[in-house]
Amino acid sequence: MRKVIKGATIFDGSGEALYRADVTISDDRIQSIDRSAATVAQSDDHVIDAAGMTLMPGMTEAHAHLDFGASVGRIPANTFALSPVDRMLGAVYAARVLLDHGYTSAYSAGTFADNRADILLQAEIEAGRLPGPRLRSSCGQWMPAFIDPENKLPFGIIDRSHRESNPAAVRDAVKALADTGIQNIKIGLNGESSLIHGTARSLMFYENELEALMEVARDCELDTSAHLYSDQALRMALRHGIRLLYHCAFASPETIELMAERRDEIFVAPGPGILLTTIEGSGLSS
Repeated sequence: MRKVIKGATIFDGSGEALYRADVTISDDRIQSIDRSAATVAQSDDHVIDAAGMTLMPGMTEAHAHLDFGASVGRIPANTFALSPVDRMLGAVYAARVLLDHGYTSAYSAGTFADNRADILLQAEIEAGRLPGPRLRSSCGQWMPAFIDPENKLPFGIIDRSHRESNPAAVRDAVKALADTGIQNIKIGLNGESSLIHGTARSLMFYENELEALMEVARDCELDTSAHLYSDQALRMALRHGIRLLYHCAFASPETIELMAERRDEIFVAPGPGILLTTIEGSGLSS
């Protein structure tokens, strides 16, 4: 069945002024945009009267943490203290919030703890049992603590200087993650100073570990993304071909030039919101 959206005001994101048109959709693809707004619907079309309404492309959330627990209208006092059930319910709610606000796709930047969370939610959305955006699933934010439990610190943040390199364990861990059905490996190349002070520039992985990780990821046809702040970590990510780069706060001008040269191969999602919110909440002036 075709869908015919009649008389909508179109915002197409191109910079062109708004215009009125009919939009016909067939097999989940835009078939035509009729600027005369005179499309004649067929008897079995699903017609939507959009007069007085604005139609725009769906947005993509490139840095989605659906099960982190906080979303518009649902902000727990302590997101780190949520039970697994509360966290999953929060993910279901966050998926609906994203869709309601115009995000029709979400690229997961990692689950809080359970590597199955995105997979389960993705399956329910695709089956039509839960509302939400198309979801690209990820494992939890992956750091060396998950292959070196004897040396584990809170949130899995271990500077590589505190342990020996272990590329074989990295290979095994990535293969095990691939077997779960996830689509993206989220790699924590740096720590996170908002969780453990001073770790945003700490390097988590050795060069040969990242090489091993990327080799298995390519063999298993997995996407890769990286949590990183430091210029050194960003250079590592570029050398090894990590596709999606988060934060990048301390990138040098020279590294930014390298990123620009690779603009057809990589995506960058800085995520400045949490930094701005932290500064504003601290009472510091600009």
